[in-house]
Amino acid sequence: TASSFRLRASQGFFEQKTPLRLTLKDSLVNLEPFTLFGPESTLSASGSLSLENPNPLALRVSGSVNAAIVQLFTEEIRADGESTVELAVTGTLDRPRLRGTIAFAGLQGEIPSVQAVLEDVTGNVVLNGQHVEFGGITGVLNGGVMKLDGSLDLDGRAAGNLYARIEATGTAWSIPEGLDTAADLDLRIAGGQRGY
Repeated sequence: TASSFRLRASQGFFEQKTPLRLTLKDSLVNLEPFTLFGPESTLSASGSLSLENPNPLALRVSGSVNAAIVQLFTEEIRADGESTVELAVTGTLDRPRLRGTIAFAGLQGEIPSVQAVLEDVTGNVVLNGQHVEFGGITGVLNGGVMKLDGSLDLDGRAAGNLYARIEATGTAWSIPEGLDTAADLDLRIAGGQRGY
């Protein structure tokens, strides 16, 4: 039993309100239903993991999460807005299979390193085994209308083949710095572990 668990993001802490309880029986670790609370976020998880190879697992994760949680993993992106997560994880520890959706509407974000400001980002990410689809995501990029489509294949726990297409019209940039530039974009990214 763990009585305290805390994750820090730029907009606050994600922490438990009740103890985290794990039980071990016959080489099977069970996670009793557990909920994390954070800024505009409630995320629940439960499931099991075998300690015997190949370490099969069965987990469920669901709830609403503020996009600020992305800053737990990278400081390059600032984000805000609510997303809904419904996810089941099966397979093995080395090759998990993900099934479910991540839905979001009205997300706001910024990527300072490329001077990109995102507004009203809306769409769904669909996870199906070792395949992720993110089609029909729309929003506003630097004042222009944006659409994102693509997919990602997973290779175990690593990213595999990726295809993404970003289309945007009427975007505004300051590139080079001090010079205002208007641009329509049609950017396509394809590749895998060997490069893009």
